[in-house]
Amino acid sequence: MRNYHRWFWGLLLAAVALRLGVLWEFLHANPFSEVLLYQDYVYWKEAGWKASGVWFPDDPFLVAPLYPYLLAAIRWLGGGLATLFAIQLVFNILAMWLVSTTARSRFGDLAGLFALAIFGFSWELAVDFTEVAPQTLQLLLVALLIRSWAALPDRERIGWGGITGMGLLLGLLALAWPPALLLPPLFALWLLIGRGPALRRLVQAGAVVLLAAAVVSPATWHNWRTDHTFIPVSAEIGLHMAEGNNPQAVGVLSPVKGIEPGRKSPGIDMQRYYRAVKGEQGSWSRIDALFRDMALDYWRQQPGEALLLMGRKAWWFLTSRAYDDLYVIPLMRELGLYRTLVLAPVELPWLMGLALLGLLAGRRLLPELLTILLALFTVLLFHYSARYRIPAAPGLVVLAAGAMGRWSSLPLKEWGRWAIALLPLPLAVINYFTGLTSVEMLQRQTSYQVSQAWMESGDLRMADDDLPEAREHYEKAVKAQPAYLLPHLRLGLVHHRAGRMEQALNAVEAGIPLVKDNLMLYEMQYNLYREQGQYDKALEVLDAAIKAHPKSGELYQARLWLLATCVEDPNAQELAIQAFRDLLREAGGASRPAIMGSLALALAHAGRLEEARAMANEAVKLASSDPRRYNLMAIRQLTFPVRSGKEIVCQAGQFKLPPGPGDKRFVLPMRQTD
Repeated sequence: MRNYHRWFWGLLLAAVALRLGVLWEFLHANPFSEVLLYQDYVYWKEAGWKASGVWFPDDPFLVAPLYPYLLAAIRWLGGGLATLFAIQLVFNILAMWLVSTTARSRFGDLAGLFALAIFGFSWELAVDFTEVAPQTLQLLLVALLIRSWAALPDRERIGWGGITGMGLLLGLLALAWPPALLLPPLFALWLLIGRGPALRRLVQAGAVVLLAAAVVSPATWHNWRTDHTFIPVSAEIGLHMAEGNNPQAVGVLSPVKGIEPGRKSPGIDMQRYYRAVKGEQGSWSRIDALFRDMALDYWRQQPGEALLLMGRKAWWFLTSRAYDDLYVIPLMRELGLYRTLVLAPVELPWLMGLALLGLLAGRRLLPELLTILLALFTVLLFHYSARYRIPAAPGLVVLAAGAMGRWSSLPLKEWGRWAIALLPLPLAVINYFTGLTSVEMLQRQTSYQVSQAWMESGDLRMADDDLPEAREHYEKAVKAQPAYLLPHLRLGLVHHRAGRMEQALNAVEAGIPLVKDNLMLYEMQYNLYREQGQYDKALEVLDAAIKAHPKSGELYQARLWLLATCVEDPNAQELAIQAFRDLLREAGGASRPAIMGSLALALAHAGRLEEARAMANEAVKLASSDPRRYNLMAIRQLTFPVRSGKEIVCQAGQFKLPPGPGDKRFVLPMRQTD
């Protein structure tokens, strides 16, 4: 093809520029670039443990170990999340180049360019590198596997170099993508059914399996060492099966009751669940079998529903926009994230008809077909996820590009070609009218997820006293999910820190309709009214809070001090004086002088100065009689305004503000350097 290289480099540079734009936007305008949630958080945290010296856990690997150790190496070398995303961007670009060259070698120059354009401008493939998740590594290794397999000569002429390379690569892929454990025996079978000397074919097939097993063996040995159980790669297969196949499952992840959905402590949760069910401590093989049996029981007891569920997952795999329970890019785009992806309009479901045609465009397309079917099998066995579909992308792109590159030579009539190529169109119409692939069912969850990320990103800025930036992030959190209370409180907090009391009150009051009788909301309202000197309103808030939370001693104490020293109401002052007298009658020990001092303040605030001075002097005298028992300094300080004749100022204390920097309940989200 004339001008092939010009077109190739033009498309490649355009695709790389798109990804650089996605990365720039992600790092500068996306909270998920610094605040990690759910599984991403777990991957990064555990990588930090490894990098700190805990390279081998005490339990079997719960996930495929290759990607976690890549993260650990990055952290050990001092890299942060930005470094990881840059490395994954390189992986993505390499996979794109491999897919393009594979399509070119199989179907010609035009197919290579089509593959580059499809891969380069598929939004699902243009954004996968912005996750702390293994699919970008899987994408690269699958693309490399297909390229290497396609480059092999006929089976009877494969040399030992090719056999060695394929065995090592298949083992490496299994460490990143456990379903690939099925590929070494399938490749060996492909060798065995070829032509040539039987002994040579048998030896080469055995060598591939042994080499792949040798690469996987460190993970298997570690699992055996820690649990004396044969677990080839990872020990969470049973849990994933249960999460994707149960009476409550809808196709995406359906958490098992008792297992935290965010996966922040899956091993602990799984062990605790096993003990609760079996009444004993179990090995990981038994734990895995317990969860696996849940899925098997569901398949046996409700086969019809199970088949319908599998059909739904398969339909999503073939026709849906990329989403799952954790990473819903279409909805995130609606919430203002990933706007750059408007330049990447291609969707993987559009390729399904062309990929089917691609099987007719050439021969020896087994690696493409196997990786697609293996990804589909993963979805059927577990649950639908955008992450699980990514490994099918290299095969889909190569086959679709092959069909486009050899369109006129396909062994079908013109109308037949178009009917198959446009098959995704009627399927999309079905989806539109039935809502089968609508992401709206995940809209509420996603908006909360985005809101939480913006809020925690704002918390990082609050910790650095960057109030304008914190305010902007909290406002975005409120906009993403107005029904989420915490961003409203955080927004009130940042206004409070900046001295904007009216705006702080407005932010807090905006949260009132969202929850019923929330203690933090009452406390913050009280704080703000008290600081503004609106003691009557502060008292109303406390009364409402006490009605909702009658067992809170702090609320009663705050109300008593408010009545005693702040509210200009003789009846209220008399109530406070009587309450302190009642406490004094019941008090004994170290608390007695403090209550006497409090009563003195209440009397002084009510204008009964002689009684107040007498009570204050008596409190100091009692505290002086036994300084070891009583805190004399505190009593003198408490009663000083009364004894010196100074004006009694409002003594009502403040509650701790909702969790924020400086509050013991506040936990900063993870930074890139953590």
